[in-house]
Amino acid sequence: MEKVTFHRFDPEIYPFLLYVGITKDIKDLQSSFDCLDDGGMLRYEDLIGKSHGVTWILKDKKGFKSLVVTFKDKNSMTYQNVAHESAHGAKFVFKQIDAEIEPHEPFEYLVGWIASKCEIVKKMKK
Repeated sequence: MEKVTFHRFDPEIYPFLLYVGITKDIKDLQSSFDCLDDGGMLRYEDLIGKSHGVTWILKDKKGFKSLVVTFKDKNSMTYQNVAHESAHGAKFVFKQIDAEIEPHEPFEYLVGWIASKCEIVKKMKK
């Protein structure tokens, strides 16, 4: 079985890293990331195989707080699903940094940035 690659992106203006990966297996996440105190990864263990995409705030193995967006396959990376997961991701980040979604532009910029990184991963050969 091929190891899943989580592609890393640095938004530079927000204090988190973004990882985008394609996997149906919770073990891929557990081997690359650690749960935050709320145990968020465990809550979604059933969903990863049933959902087109799932988004978490986790810690990478170096301890950096990270936004992790996963899709079960490239066919699941439709405009609708990418927009849906990108909005979840932006809300998670704004909650983590204790920022209001109003005014809108910083929030919408982040949604678009996350979606653009998902599109990069979708277009990759592997």
